[in-house]
Amino acid sequence: MRALYLGSGILLAALCACSGTSQQSTLPALQPQGSSAAAPSEHARPWMARGLKNTALLYVTNQNGLVNVYSYAQGTLVGVLTPFSQPEGECADFSGNVYITDSEDDNITEYAHGSSSPTRVIAETTDHPIDCAVASNDGNLAVANFNLNSSRYNVPPGSIAVYPHGTGKPTIYEALSTDEFQFDAYDNNGDLFAISRFYYYYSIFYRYEFYYLPKGGSTLISMSIPGPSSSGSWEDIQGAAWDGKYFVIESGGVLYRYIIDVKAVLVSKVALSGGSNSGPLAIYRAGPKSPGTQAVGASATGTGGTVYYWDYPGGETIGSISKYLDGPYGVAISL
Repeated sequence: MRALYLGSGILLAALCACSGTSQQSTLPALQPQGSSAAAPSEHARPWMARGLKNTALLYVTNQNGLVNVYSYAQGTLVGVLTPFSQPEGECADFSGNVYITDSEDDNITEYAHGSSSPTRVIAETTDHPIDCAVASNDGNLAVANFNLNSSRYNVPPGSIAVYPHGTGKPTIYEALSTDEFQFDAYDNNGDLFAISRFYYYYSIFYRYEFYYLPKGGSTLISMSIPGPSSSGSWEDIQGAAWDGKYFVIESGGVLYRYIIDVKAVLVSKVALSGGSNSGPLAIYRAGPKSPGTQAVGASATGTGGTVYYWDYPGGETIGSISKYLDGPYGVAISL
């Protein structure tokens, strides 16, 4: 179902409410951005508006240490979560729980949908968690850890930490000593796709490594995914996601959709129009078995930054949020 951008920060959407059915729910009429709240400050206490139980929410991390929470449909600020040192990537399960990685405090904070108080804080055993993913079939939580330049400073390499059912002691998966994991995504079966990168000094390019972890697997499986450049390399990857049917890699404003099962098969490309993205992508899905119908991403360029909404898999810009942002990076959608 298409969503319509009506201008002045007003986004109107009709989205499927239930997986596997034809039932639809039209989201309420929308208001201009920011009409219900004052601008948050870095010293703000966490707060959340009331009555959000049945409201889809968009969580956005910022470089000033705040996590802004907006009504997904309206784009109005309905809450601010704090304190964080450097919140990065986020993920959410279909119960509405949201996980926020903090790369400086080396932890992951879980929030129930619409809550201003954390459910728990998970202290990481390795450094710099930067992204996460939750498996819809069993609730496993995978965290991408980015140990900067680990091979040069004699510290453990980057890793993927998998918490069974989102709790307890994680299983740590490592591969190359140069891995700096940045992105990960689960499919509906609980298979994990992960991307690491290593920066070449005196160069503008990164080397990317791709891994596949089948459900129940004990080792990250290295795989090859040719990039879009003439040499087959990837010059810049902004994120990875699962759209309900395909794994998605975003690079240079284009979404590359793959079937991945140890080997990768390119299915299609989706060019994002009218806006840019510089962080992990979130794809709106109404339920665990539903296909993606919208994509959301943040751009830190410009004054404060902007969060864009795109039709999916069309790629047309259908809305944006620009109020109260400070270098936005990660986004997560909580239903």
